[in-house]
Amino acid sequence: MHPPAPANSVPGNTIDPSLIRIYRAWKGNNVFFLGGRFIFGPDVKSIFTTLFLVIAPVAVFCAFVARKFFDDFPNHSGYSILILVILLTIFEEILA
Repeated sequence: MHPPAPANSVPGNTIDPSLIRIYRAWKGNNVFFLGGRFIFGPDVKSIFTTLFLVIAPVAVFCAFVARKFFDDFPNHSGYSILILVILLTIFEEILA
């Protein structure tokens, strides 16, 4: 089944409808970026609130708690805890 033709298509158009990207023919309220690689709901501004609610506690943890690990753990293990927390936060943001 082919996706519906876009609204601006011309009846004698020679473009094969199967070559039209699905995000261009999408009828929903979603917002697409970078050629359909990123898809957001109708409220794109909420991404900034979400990022803040994830990154702010991690920044507080790194600034106040993980900093004390530098002295508490021998052989610079405190740095590895800090790096692990930052990497897990980045992976969570990418995969979420």
